[in-house]
Amino acid sequence: MKRIDEVIQLLADGQFHSGEDIGKTLGISRSAIWKITKQLDDVGIEIHRVQGRGYCIPGGIQFYSEDKLKQFLSQDAFERLKNIAILNRVNSTNAFLQEKIKEDWTSASLCLAEYQSEGKGRRDRSWLSPYGKNIYMSLVWEFVAGPGALNGLTLLVGLAIIKALSKFNITGLSLKWPNDVMWNGNKLAGVLTEINVDDINGCQAIIGIGLNLHLPSKIRNQLHNQITDMQTILGAYPDKNYITALILEELLTLLPEFESKGFEHFVDQWRGYDHLLNKQIILHTIQDKVEGVAQGVDHTGALEIKVDGNIKKFYSGEASIGSVAKPPFE
Repeated sequence: MKRIDEVIQLLADGQFHSGEDIGKTLGISRSAIWKITKQLDDVGIEIHRVQGRGYCIPGGIQFYSEDKLKQFLSQDAFERLKNIAILNRVNSTNAFLQEKIKEDWTSASLCLAEYQSEGKGRRDRSWLSPYGKNIYMSLVWEFVAGPGALNGLTLLVGLAIIKALSKFNITGLSLKWPNDVMWNGNKLAGVLTEINVDDINGCQAIIGIGLNLHLPSKIRNQLHNQITDMQTILGAYPDKNYITALILEELLTLLPEFESKGFEHFVDQWRGYDHLLNKQIILHTIQDKVEGVAQGVDHTGALEIKVDGNIKKFYSGEASIGSVAKPPFE
């Protein structure tokens, strides 16, 4: 991987570099460079190849920087972060923190990665993670009150993302129960919370967030355009460290409040962004498929659906809008 990383660093400025110049800088042949650039395709990096000009990563790559995060975060928020891991590659940021909990990494410990080889969504679905272009982050937060205090946590995290993105004056943002942030009906971000409970370390939540900043056209085509990114919304690629800091600032502010007051304190705010409210939906649960009209969420974060005139509550599932189920987003 060393040679691949060296080529990425050279091309990260977004400018064209000739094969000859890359070869001289790294001491490798032009055929080796060609092979490496093909490998970059495998990790989701778009490479432009132009005869007579060389190779270019359009738009370049912004790398995570602890110094920049410190610059953008308030002093209080930065000091809350007991551990920060910034990784080039990892299987998944959640899995990394699962291991670090065993080494006493607790509230609040952060993992950021440029690339995930096994990024996860809900129900063990894969989360496509092209190198360097999006936000892949996880945060450990310890809940002294135990697992019972976590009702609605995933919804709270979605609200924190919305609050962070509101700094850009974006319209059309909504929250799709239980874990998606949407823009004009397309998925922008996802949340995956995993709970770790044992007698030694207590109860920790690992909060995983994936936020699309720029998606290569290849991935868009794979997902049939049911997805969007911040570059599309803003018309320009945003500062990755700045948006990461905005999300962290909100999380580190809201989590202590959530721990003491519960989701009930935030439910009215969440309802203001409810993507499913009053829509005909189909909910896929592990055991069943339920069709009805979404009535919003209750104070615990449960989804309420009117089915044949009766209100039923659901604490997990995959919802799709319409009377005919669409394939769940992956």
